[in-house]
Amino acid sequence: MAILDILASNLWERPIYFAVTARMEKLFGMQDYMQLEGLALRIVPIKSQSENQLYGLLGSGRVNTDALYENVTKKWRWGNFDKEDTYINHSYGPSVQSMQFAMQRGAIALIEKGENDKATDLVDEYFKAFPNMNFEYGLHAAYMLGLYSQVGAYDKAKPHMQILARNTDELLNYYISLPEDVLALSYGNDFQAAQVIADRLVAYAERAKDTAYVEELRSMFGPFLRPSGPPSRELPAEIQEQLDNGE
Repeated sequence: MAILDILASNLWERPIYFAVTARMEKLFGMQDYMQLEGLALRIVPIKSQSENQLYGLLGSGRVNTDALYENVTKKWRWGNFDKEDTYINHSYGPSVQSMQFAMQRGAIALIEKGENDKATDLVDEYFKAFPNMNFEYGLHAAYMLGLYSQVGAYDKAKPHMQILARNTDELLNYYISLPEDVLALSYGNDFQAAQVIADRLVAYAERAKDTAYVEELRSMFGPFLRPSGPPSRELPAEIQEQLDNGE
């Protein structure tokens, strides 16, 4: 009742925002009329195709790329987890992921508009804000590196690729050290995700024609690289969506 009263009393007279951490049902079916501007969604009188299947609530409606870019690069503050080596409790997960996905969706929207420099700035900000020391590079870092690759910023991508490659190599070797039944039961998806990351790293280096690094990666990952063509086994849907849809 309170939300409906706010809408009835203020719609189109004052801006109305929903936090991106709200529950989907709080939008009352208005997700296609939302506009992402950072960590909030604003109701606008424009219907847009949502991308909720990939981003959840953060995929509602369209992206105001100017507002999101301004907020992320000029207004967001990180509280020193971008500078100090510290412990990040898992309870912060939803907030951290909201920031990461907002930056990801904003960068993709900028690339679609042909604003590659601004998209690169957002990816730069991502890797500054979420350093490997506090947020170990994994699947999401691989996706952001793919955005660097798309805009031709391989020189910026490579140092992060090298960190991600080391992380992935350690994980892959740990997984295969486990008994087969334990691997299949508890780490099957994680193992496949690490294989996908290894494949993506090789693909990014190949796209940049960095032959020496391609060979280094192939030597590192060797038997873990999947053969070209369709994967021999189906990947989890969330992995397939995150790493293939935006490429």
